[in-house]
Amino acid sequence: YGLAVDNIIVNQVVVDPDSEFLRRKADMQQRYISDISAKCDGNRRMLPLFPYEIKGLDRLEEVAALLFRDG
Repeated sequence: YGLAVDNIIVNQVVVDPDSEFLRRKADMQQRYISDISAKCDGNRRMLPLFPYEIKGLDRLEEVAALLFRDG
């Protein structure tokens, strides 16, 4: 559509799979992440799959630290 994309956030990325379910999910995600990387030149931020709900100021600050750690 001709949209300029400067930043992309990929949410709920499985980082350290410790079960067969999570390994399969991580494999599936890597295919999508590769597609995103091939099609978009913007900055990519990966937010991990947290083991808890992001709710409250402390958890929002944790997410913000991951999103904005380099700038």
